[in-house]
Amino acid sequence: MRAAPLLSTILFLGMLGCPPPVAKDDTAPPEGDTDTDTDTDTDTDTDSDTDTDTDTDTDTDTDADTDLTTLTFEIDGEWEGTSLDLSWFLPVEDEWLVGEVLGSAEVEGDTVILEVGSPPEDDLLPLDDEHMPGLLAAYYVPGLYEDLDGDGEHDDSEYYVGAGPTWMLYLAGEIPAGLEHMGLYAGWNAFQMDYTGHSEMPDIFDLDAIPLETALWPRESVTLGGSVDLVFSYSHRVAVASYAYLMGLPGVEHLYDDWFPTSGAGTFEIELSGEPDADHFIDIEMGVDVAVELPLAYLDSDGSGGFTSTDSVEGGLCYEGDSVALFYIPGLSDLGAATMFHVQGLNTGWMPLANMSEGSEPYGITAEQALELVFSEDCLVL
Repeated sequence: MRAAPLLSTILFLGMLGCPPPVAKDDTAPPEGDTDTDTDTDTDTDTDSDTDTDTDTDTDTDTDADTDLTTLTFEIDGEWEGTSLDLSWFLPVEDEWLVGEVLGSAEVEGDTVILEVGSPPEDDLLPLDDEHMPGLLAAYYVPGLYEDLDGDGEHDDSEYYVGAGPTWMLYLAGEIPAGLEHMGLYAGWNAFQMDYTGHSEMPDIFDLDAIPLETALWPRESVTLGGSVDLVFSYSHRVAVASYAYLMGLPGVEHLYDDWFPTSGAGTFEIELSGEPDADHFIDIEMGVDVAVELPLAYLDSDGSGGFTSTDSVEGGLCYEGDSVALFYIPGLSDLGAATMFHVQGLNTGWMPLANMSEGSEPYGITAEQALELVFSEDCLVL
């Protein structure tokens, strides 16, 4: 029985791409405030007395410090018990670097308002020195997390339930006409890239209606169902076998193991709920250990009454001809990993994936599609 090809396929989860972001807004650039401060101070020092200098300096500095932009996030999905933070990040090859939090707020409804100033200078980096010299940019990702202790600060025990895929972009400097044509302006912008490959243009959103979807709440159960395209004998069974067991880890109990209908004709339904035991989880280089479970039809060759590595696997699950496997991914407390999952349309908790053949790129299937599966010898993943 071979298990190695599946591992090469599921490694795709830890190899998610990061397209370069772009964006929009009408907020005045921070350079304008800085220039105004300098000019006002110099003129006042020359023409006015000491009292006037003090009043002018105080007023001007206060205006600059309180020059805030209002960002309004509209939450799509369950938000109870969550808080929102806006964190600096940078796409670098196959990972995203996450920095300091610029702003945060407790979530008390499906609309959340953040007031933010201009980014720290260290957050601003050249966007494209060759084609847009002098233009600086800073990227930020909104993260919605389960605030278990209610303190409004994220910690490692609290997982993200939404992270993008709408991001914030701050631009400082002279904006080329091409970017303005796309809807990108100096100051704060909100955008979402099209990660399907169908379009190169980002979607641009108004700052008073920034969408934030809660797609990462862990799914605590999954139901598989459909038909059977196999010829059975009296000793055929079906198991949802642990991939950890197939990799040679002893003592791992399978999540499901029972008889198939002896007629081989009809339908089946298997429901799994809750998190698998700790010994089901393996490291597949994606920043968090994952439980991989394989629905199998097998011949109980040794008569043990349960699936073992010596039994003959007769078939696996298909969705429209593509092989299917199950993943259980715990809630993600790392914002970079959560962002990559959300952008790629993946979820946490139970997640059925189709197209699990060696060298292929798997895709998620919906709850409705998970009831349209077929047990077939054409969809073995081992």
